[in-house]
Amino acid sequence: FEERIYQSITYYVMHDLVHDLAGSMSKSTKVINNGDTHIVDSGNQIRYLAIDSSGGREDREKLLESLSTSIHTLFIVNGDLSGDMLMKLKNLYVLSLSRATTQELPVSIGKLIHLRYFNIEFSAISILPNCICKLYKLQTLTLTKAVKDLPKGMCNLISLRHLYYYNDDE
Repeated sequence: FEERIYQSITYYVMHDLVHDLAGSMSKSTKVINNGDTHIVDSGNQIRYLAIDSSGGREDREKLLESLSTSIHTLFIVNGDLSGDMLMKLKNLYVLSLSRATTQELPVSIGKLIHLRYFNIEFSAISILPNCICKLYKLQTLTLTKAVKDLPKGMCNLISLRHLYYYNDDE
């Protein structure tokens, strides 16, 4: 990347080769806009998915069910996932439920044995179930001030390297 400054505005320029690589890596992409699903390319090798929606839970879960075997990274902002849907997403490595609207995390989170990164930053989730301590491969856990207590079995998270706790009161 090259930094350019023009009239006190900073711009970053990407090399053509990097741009072409990013374009080829993102050929299979789904875009969610206001709860409507738009297929940009209908490949079934979609690994990364970000959804920003406060409604349209049925459409979101229908889409996730169709991708449940291939998806590795899932970002859901302003929404939540049912316990049944979490059980179908067995191959998740990254899960972010930032600004989740639900107050309790489903017990089925313990079935995501490949999960390495889990984020519930700025969510309403206040209780972490004990089954989260079965996520032995979890390396990064990001929490918010809504979580008051950690489960007693946190010492079982042998791969945990980063525990982020955000408290914006201080």
